Amino acid sequence: MEMKYLLASHVGEFNLDNGADIRWQGDGEEIASLPNLRRLKVLAVLDLSPNMRRITFGSSKLKRFDTHSALHAKLLLPPNGGQLCLPKLTPRGTIDWGSDTERAIIRKYTIRRIDPQAGTLDIDFVLHDHGGPGSRFAAHAKVGDVIGMIGPGGGSARPAQWNLFAGDETALPAIARLIEALPAGARGVAIIEVADRQDEQTIRQVADIEITWLHRNRSIRTNALARRVAAIELPADRSVFAWAGTEFSNFRKIRSDWRSPNRLAKSDHLAVSYWRDGHAQT
Repeated sequence: MEMKYLLASHVGEFNLDNGADIRWQGDGEEIASLPNLRRLKVLAVLDLSPNMRRITFGSSKLKRFDTHSALHAKLLLPPNGGQLCLPKLTPRGTIDWGSDTERAIIRKYTIRRIDPQAGTLDIDFVLHDHGGPGSRFAAHAKVGDVIGMIGPGGGSARPAQWNLFAGDETALPAIARLIEALPAGARGVAIIEVADRQDEQTIRQVADIEITWLHRNRSIRTNALARRVAAIELPADRSVFAWAGTEFSNFRKIRSDWRSPNRLAKSDHLAVSYWRDGHAQT
């Protein structure tokens, strides 16, 4: 089915709407489901802190999502005041997302925990007073609600002898999952920025990662996270990998520091922007 979609997408560049068509014969010609799409049903809702809510979903065939090389998935959320319309493959092989009023709103989230055998996964949502579609869904989610998921995707961290993690609460699920996956003997530090002490979380680990929590004023954003990361001395006698996920301005400063001469090779770090101040992202 993936090959069918890829071929149809490329052929579609030749303007199929003007009379041309694609016809398939053989295995899979009648299949209309996307191979990387799953239907998720809310099983439980738990507040981890004043600003973080964990939702446990149930689904089937989750094995492909159980990987640390791709931590994220795209959630398909119902449009405001509308019913969820999950995409499907057309007979042509392209994707039908539904009408403009039906099509799902897509947001990318980290899979915090997954158990394919049990058919469950957890996703942690940051709650905002004026949040976007993801935050609004989480704020009103109840057992039995249904959304969609496509994936997995996104980058990850390469295990190393010494590891550096940095991010704010939007990256906390990814940082926690990466730390928990490290083997005994791995060392490093993690700098995590949250609103205040109530938003700190317990991260279980067998590795030796020193976790520092930064607290900020709820109404003021600074570059304290980027400054703290820049002050960290990286060891020269072992393999190192640095990973960061944060607000755009912090992301730029952290990436610039890591790419400065004699700091880190391109293959030894990954910094990404999870959101941008003033723009609704979740």
